[in-house]
Amino acid sequence: MIALVEQFNRTYAGNVTSRGQSIPRLALPAQFQLGDGFSSQDVRLGKIQDLGHGVKLNVFGEVFNALNIANKSSYNFNLNSPGFGQPTQRIGQIFGSGGPRAVQLGARISF
Repeated sequence: MIALVEQFNRTYAGNVTSRGQSIPRLALPAQFQLGDGFSSQDVRLGKIQDLGHGVKLNVFGEVFNALNIANKSSYNFNLNSPGFGQPTQRIGQIFGSGGPRAVQLGARISF
């Protein structure tokens, strides 16, 4: 990306368009991103215990997004904007996969 912007500035910046307008130089911010993939490490650990007479107890624990990855989204791709390459949202800020780290404990009795 940086090389393409430098190539554009060498080739086109300062020239005049067919409408007589000057083509401005493009400048990238010091830090920018073009987006990452979605990442969430979810883990479940459970134990089923037979209580007799056809009754079973299932106890479990779950961790969603165990590494607490931010999963940013809605990047600004407008080179003329001061917010170029900056995320404006996070993916799935709800309980569960993709949101902030969350822990859940549960039990189920079946008969």
